[in-house]
Amino acid sequence: MPVDMDGMRSMRDAVRRLQTQLDQHLADYLLELGLKALAKTKRRTPVDTGALRKAWSLSDVHRQGNDLVIELFNTMDYASYVEYGHTTRDRLGWVEGYYMCTVSIQEVENEMQREFDRKFAMILKEIGIL
Repeated sequence: MPVDMDGMRSMRDAVRRLQTQLDQHLADYLLELGLKALAKTKRRTPVDTGALRKAWSLSDVHRQGNDLVIELFNTMDYASYVEYGHTTRDRLGWVEGYYMCTVSIQEVENEMQREFDRKFAMILKEIGIL
């Protein structure tokens, strides 16, 4: 049975393009997810002075071992108390947290696989594998 060498070379070249472009595509996708989580978190953050809402930030995408990582954080010292809740000053009661970041990240994670599959298919078409 004859082997189509042109087809094999074409596939090899497409896979090489995928290898070189995949990290950048993944980093771009992770940044997109981070921005969605940031926007959702800011919308959920209660506003008194607005300082807590303004203090939400997103790190750059960076590599930790084999993982690409992005971090959503808040620099206000009381952010964790608003997020997770806290005892009252007299230590007799509990103020429930808003979970603005927790819920937002969970929502983004719930959409992540479906969105990744769609974007990955687009990447494969772009480089000629599909």
